[in-house]
Amino acid sequence: MEDRINSGLLFVMVDRAANSARGDWDERLRALPGVARISWWKNVQLNRVDWLGKLRTLEDFEMLGICEIEGAVDPSIVPEGVRTILFRRYPRPSQGVLRLPTLGLSVVMISTRNPKDEVAVQSLRDWGDFVHFPGIVDANIPGYGLVTAYENSARDAPRFLHLYEFPDPDAEAVFQRTRPCVAQRFGGGPGNPSFDRWELHPEIRIDYVNSFTRLNAGGG
Repeated sequence: MEDRINSGLLFVMVDRAANSARGDWDERLRALPGVARISWWKNVQLNRVDWLGKLRTLEDFEMLGICEIEGAVDPSIVPEGVRTILFRRYPRPSQGVLRLPTLGLSVVMISTRNPKDEVAVQSLRDWGDFVHFPGIVDANIPGYGLVTAYENSARDAPRFLHLYEFPDPDAEAVFQRTRPCVAQRFGGGPGNPSFDRWELHPEIRIDYVNSFTRLNAGGG
């Protein structure tokens, strides 16, 4: 995922039974128009039981294939027979710095409570880009790298993807540092107005949050 500017991502969400057929999926996915690179990731916190896990609206999955798309993001490329979500890169820059290969991911998918309220949708996007991301970047969290925003090409739930890339393969450990480091930056955690504004938007619906480590990190 490193050193790249893509136009979109195709998420391919599979269970353990599909792991033996990963090579077949690679061949199939590489043949899709626009797919430039494919990487595979293991879910390291399957069926998480914390408050974020209890809020999720999406069924969990054990393995994630990420197809990076160059050029037009065409919904017709989506393959049959597997769970997928096609995202377009949101037209704002990534935030953070990534000097080393990406070995861990935090995958966050969110929507608004009322998906038809486009004013709330834009407010949520602006909160993510101008409040939430800067709070994380400014907190200098050990192990963090880059965060990029994407939008569901179907403009459906989950509406937005926040993809956090880490040079540290222990993505869950990096993720767990987030709230304490941001709380320190703001001078206090929950109950502190600055922290509360950073943590949640009033219209947010958390569809999915989880941590992933790269499989075959030495490969392409």
